[in-house]
Amino acid sequence: PTTTPTTTMITTTTYRSLPRSPPRDIMHCQLSCLGAPAVSLPGSTGFGKGASLNDVSVEDCRNACTDTEGCEGIVYTNATHGTPFSSMCFGRRDIHTSMCQPGGRHFTELIGTYPRGKCALFGDPHIISFDRVYGPPVTVLKAGEYHLVKSGPLSIQGRFGYTKRFPTAASTVGIAIGGSMVKGHTLVVVFTGPMPGAEGFKVFWDGKEILQKYPSTFVSPDTILSAKFDALDPQKYHREGRHTIAGTHGVLPSFLFEFGDATGSFLAVYVLMGPDNVNAVVRTRKIEDGQDGLCGNFNCNQEDDSLEALKWRGVA
Repeated sequence: PTTTPTTTMITTTTYRSLPRSPPRDIMHCQLSCLGAPAVSLPGSTGFGKGASLNDVSVEDCRNACTDTEGCEGIVYTNATHGTPFSSMCFGRRDIHTSMCQPGGRHFTELIGTYPRGKCALFGDPHIISFDRVYGPPVTVLKAGEYHLVKSGPLSIQGRFGYTKRFPTAASTVGIAIGGSMVKGHTLVVVFTGPMPGAEGFKVFWDGKEILQKYPSTFVSPDTILSAKFDALDPQKYHREGRHTIAGTHGVLPSFLFEFGDATGSFLAVYVLMGPDNVNAVVRTRKIEDGQDGLCGNFNCNQEDDSLEALKWRGVA
């Protein structure tokens, strides 16, 4: 929720609609991302995350963001009960949909850029896609190898299999990552047994085993991957991170894989090991040329991430 400061800053600048083409590549999300870092738009009143451009149309709100350096999206509402304004427009940047709230009176639009988000796999297995931030999850009970993220530059696959813990419903027993986005490298995490728990899992980077000791770290020679095998808190990575495996609190043996370049981290995968299955969380930015898979197409539309829709598109 937006709070109004006791002292209101009055600006003399009024934003006017310019004779220009509307901004392209608008991604509409029925989420309230007011918690994202603020960008003050010209003509705004208020301070920090409460600074708003008021009484403007959504088109003028978009144009104000497009004309403001650093603005990557807007949060907009025209349901302004309890305020003197007919509408309120907030500039935002570095939007992570996994950190947004259900839309309610607000919606969020990304303008000329794409959001970061999370996809989570847990249990037998339930998948919370990038777009279904608050569920419901999709459940896949049959064993097999499935695309979690399928795109030109990035492929993330999940292996679902029957285990001692889940003998009649598949759960996640392996994950593989590859593609040009990770410079053609491959990363594989898989349960091989026969020992249960962390001792039964292996990690391979370009076919060579890494992270063989606990705790341990690994950095690839080209520094694109930083990985660790350590005691981590599953809830730091997703609210469902502990599901069926990790009790209610405390740190547990986990893998964390961070892919990055000069611009920073662009892909992270957290893996919590159970007796013979894993929970996993994928965090990345929406891929510009499109994506699909059990983690969804990341278009901010929950409805087309249903199991029926995924089957229709041939990814489930």
